[in-house]
Amino acid sequence: MIGLFSEEKWNGCYVKAAEEKDMEPVTALLKKSAAWLKEKGVSQWTYLLHAENNEEIPKDILAGNTYVVKKDNKYVATFTIYEEPSEWDYELWKDNLKDAYYLHRFTVNRTYKNQNVGSELLQWIIAHLEGKDCLRLDCVADNKILNEFYLQAGFTLKAYKNYGTDKMSLYEKQLW
Repeated sequence: MIGLFSEEKWNGCYVKAAEEKDMEPVTALLKKSAAWLKEKGVSQWTYLLHAENNEEIPKDILAGNTYVVKKDNKYVATFTIYEEPSEWDYELWKDNLKDAYYLHRFTVNRTYKNQNVGSELLQWIIAHLEGKDCLRLDCVADNKILNEFYLQAGFTLKAYKNYGTDKMSLYEKQLW
């Protein structure tokens, strides 16, 4: 999928496919977000706090699925988009598969908190996706702030699914 977004400008930042040199900074950014969520009592991404559970990050970077957002050579955000459902997506959406993009590991550097970076970047991503019916994502149901964030961004809650000990919220946004 390399090149869904070729190097693009957004809000004074560059959005581009992550490269091998981005593996460590992307992993660090995701781990910082996971640690912050854990501090807040949210179970989202706790698996990222264990090095042995991070193999999907380099795999997605090398496959061209992960993107970085940088400003002045600093990492502002990262996100991963699949053009086809991953095993995880199949498990969650198997009752209702359709032609969709799947957004994962969308996070903003905490340095940029309270600046609307997340909502503006998400709207930019949505505006630049073409060729599929919708964008799908999931998050843990007990993350009230994130669930509200996706509803405010125009996503529709499609279902709840139990996965292990977590209850997941499944969201979808039409692209046309």
